[in-house]
Amino acid sequence: MLERELITRLTARPDGVDARKRAAAFCTQVAGVVVTRYLLRLEPVASMPPDEIVRLFTPSSATPCSRTVRPIPRRRAGWVVARPLPSWAGR
Repeated sequence: MLERELITRLTARPDGVDARKRAAAFCTQVAGVVVTRYLLRLEPVASMPPDEIVRLFTPSSATPCSRTVRPIPRRRAGWVVARPLPSWAGR
């Protein structure tokens, strides 16, 4: 239901490549704010006035909704960054 009501409707707005994925990214951000504010009641988000939440989260929420989204660079297959295990990890 959530997918049909939100993501499908939002997909009609942002044109271009990956419109459905970008709409899902936007919904994920909004859901995170809702969970943080109303379910977990984590401060300072829980006590922020609505206009402050809008001010703080608009830039990051607007990115997936824009038509021009920078592509995420992909790693080449086979590239592995090897790091030694910390001493507490055991071997």
